[in-house]
Parts: sequence; structure tokens; C-alpha cells
Amino acid sequence: MTHGIQRSRSFSAWVLTLALLECLFCTIALAQTPGGTGGGVVLARRKKIWTTKKDWSGGRTKINTSADKKDGDVQLDRRSVTPLAVPPYIYIPNSLSNTIVQMSTDTGRILWTINLDSIAKRSDPSRTTVDANGDVWVGLRGTDKVVWISSRGRIKKIVTTGRKPRALAIDIDGHVWVGNWTEQTVVKINGRTGQKMFTKSIPCPYG
Repeated sequence: MTHGIQRSRSFSAWVLTLALLECLFCTIALAQTPGGTGGGVVLARRKKIWTTKKDWSGGRTKINTSADKKDGDVQLDRRSVTPLAVPPYIYIPNSLSNTIVQMSTDTGRILWTINLDSIAKRSDPSRTTVDANGDVWVGLRGTDKVVWISSRGRIKKIVTTGRKPRALAIDIDGHVWVGNWTEQTVVKINGRTGQKMFTKSIPCPYG
């Protein structure tokens, strides 16, 4: 008789556990949308879709932005954007002549030309990126180097990064990022000193 009661209690405990689990799963499923029909935001995880002006107005940090024009929109305030000082020239790499030129965007006149034979014959200058001072960094894809040239046409530094540099960019801190296609690496260069900061293996660093 005692064994029968124990088995009955054990069975009842399992039934209660399964019922609780079922309730829990149903609660999670219903919590996946504001309407409780599934397929939306998981409210149980405290997530939220920001859509209305009221939603955006509840944010704790609003710097140079506004969301009171139209539901679903948040935008930068035009009055808060500082115009960039765009230099009146453009840099053009020329693979066949192995040169890079600076050309005035006002007149179309060539301001200076640098021949890169002193670095390497057929260096194949290709990708360029320009820093906040107007200096240009040029990837020499026929080599393992990039060259840093001042806005006045002086070679400031030659940095060995890796074979066939095919992507160049400058970040918000003024540091230069170089993607080397052959070696499948990215190199970060200090934009103030020209010293390499680190090298990281990464697939397809092509730009």
C-alpha cells in the first residue's frame, strides 16, 4: 500500500512538472509579440522596437538628434553638423607611368607629380586615402608597401605592410588601415608617426 502511494505521488509530481513547463512555454510564445500571437519582439527578454515619436522621446541620451518630425524617424540635426574643410585638390595614381599627381579641383591644373621609381619600378600605385591634414597614403599594389605623401608633394614615409596592398582607409583617430590581398592581412599604422601598430589575419581584405 505504501509503495502504491509513493508511486502515485511520484506520478503526480511528474504531471505537475510537465504542466508547469507547458505553461512556461506558452507564456514565452505569447510574449513574443505585443499582441501575444507570436512572431514579434520577445518582451520577456526586455527588448523593444522603437517606432513612434513617443518611443524616441523616452531615450536617455539625445545628442544632436531629433525624432519629432515623423513616426519611425530619427535624424541628425542639420544645425549641429560642422561642415568639413574639403581641400581644393584631388590625388590621382597612375599605374602605367608609376606616378601620383595632385590636381586642383578648381582649375584642373596639375599642382605636382611624384615619380615612384625611387621606391620600386612598376610599383603600380592604386588605392589612396587622405587624412585630415590633406596628406595622402598610397597603396603600391605591385609591392609590399604604402607611401605617405604630404599635401605639398613630399614623401614622408614608406611603410612595408604586406604583398599587394589593395585597401586603404583612415579611422576617426587618424590611423591608417591597410588590407594586403596576397597575404590576407590587415595592418594598422599610426597616422602621426607612420609606425605599424599591429597586423591581423583576415579573409579577402580587398577595397
